[in-house]
Amino acid sequence: MTKKIIFQCILCILATSTGLHAILDWNSAGTDGDWNTPASWDGGVVPTASDAARIAQATNVTVSATADASGLITGFDSTLTVDSGGDLTIANDMHVGNAGSVASGNKNGTVQLNSGGQIEVENDVLVGSWEPAIAGVSPPDAILGITGGTLKVQRYLQVALRGNGTLNLSGGTLSFVGNQWQQLVIGSYAGDGVINMTGGNLVTNGIRMDADATGIARINLDGGILEVNDAWAGSAANNYNDGVITFSANSAIVLGDGVFQMKENKLVAIDAWVTSGYITHGTAPLTNNYPEVTPDQSWLSADGNVTIHANFGEARTGYTTVWAISTDSDGDGVINIEDVHPGFNDADLTAYLTTNNYAVDDGGPSLADHNAVLDQLNNAKAARAGSSVIDVTEAVIEGVTTQVADITLRVEQTSDVSDWSSATTSDHTIQLSAPAGASFYRFTIPE
Repeated sequence: MTKKIIFQCILCILATSTGLHAILDWNSAGTDGDWNTPASWDGGVVPTASDAARIAQATNVTVSATADASGLITGFDSTLTVDSGGDLTIANDMHVGNAGSVASGNKNGTVQLNSGGQIEVENDVLVGSWEPAIAGVSPPDAILGITGGTLKVQRYLQVALRGNGTLNLSGGTLSFVGNQWQQLVIGSYAGDGVINMTGGNLVTNGIRMDADATGIARINLDGGILEVNDAWAGSAANNYNDGVITFSANSAIVLGDGVFQMKENKLVAIDAWVTSGYITHGTAPLTNNYPEVTPDQSWLSADGNVTIHANFGEARTGYTTVWAISTDSDGDGVINIEDVHPGFNDADLTAYLTTNNYAVDDGGPSLADHNAVLDQLNNAKAARAGSSVIDVTEAVIEGVTTQVADITLRVEQTSDVSDWSSATTSDHTIQLSAPAGASFYRFTIPE
């Protein structure tokens, strides 16, 4: 009931914000696409804080200076970009992708915030159409992209309504100014809501993930930091799904290279969410965000490729930090528990051993196979005193066709052939490349 009341109020606010102020439509007469070009707006007037702005044409609009509107609605496959130096303030709602027609397939829109820009919305940000999809027509789709800069939202950010909505965050900061309940709302109607984080910071006091379970809600955390700065995680009786973060059956936070942080010690709640599949393993991370931090709890993925770790207080004072690491820490394509040769690509090593007639047992290289190679090198070194054997095995495995060896000759000089203790020495180094096609080679001093 609470949710219905909230969104009915949002509808009322949208209607009010456009009903009390003049609506200025973008008309594309201004060829430069600049928001502050008067000719680009009906009546030759740039919107002010008293005007609702509507972009209902397939066009590109750029904000690169100060700009204001009482409300903003975009659609018709348009793109609004706030570039460096741009500062867009919306006194009421900013609604992305709600102008146009579902039947015509153009009720879509994009708002893009780039580094050095700022958007401040003094009410709600809505990403997606209020109208549902219809049979035979691609569902309406809206995108909010942030590569840098700052987005400040007073009340709620709703990603997906009855149409699909996506937030792509790769840099910058998205934060909330007010203190409403569960300010970040993802996919709470039939539309699919997805947040793709590859960088930046998203700071909220709570998250509601697809409350009616009719669409999907995903946060793909592949970079950056998702922070929840309200500590109440709910109650054990409700499996910690009645606090500032609530999930549905179709929702999940998917951990890759990103980091999830929640205020105070929430290890018990995190465990409940991971166990229920609400926080889950993504693709194998490229880096370990906290190599020096000792996890308080860990969860291995079903395929053994990724481990989720959680720690309270060490990674960040006063917060529970959750991150994922790859179980293939050397990046050779084999998880650590099955890795015969850490640091080598096992498939390439198998090919090398096979080509050079080394035994390959059980269908893959074994530690014994690798040691056999090393034994051959050691035997060759011992075969002739004073010789140097150069191992090009690693060069072959790494795809290097030649390897350069430094050969050093030490010259000693003395005036007394019976006493070399006070001899002076000098070293002379030359570089020699491996002969073509050689697996091993050595340099000797002729007799």
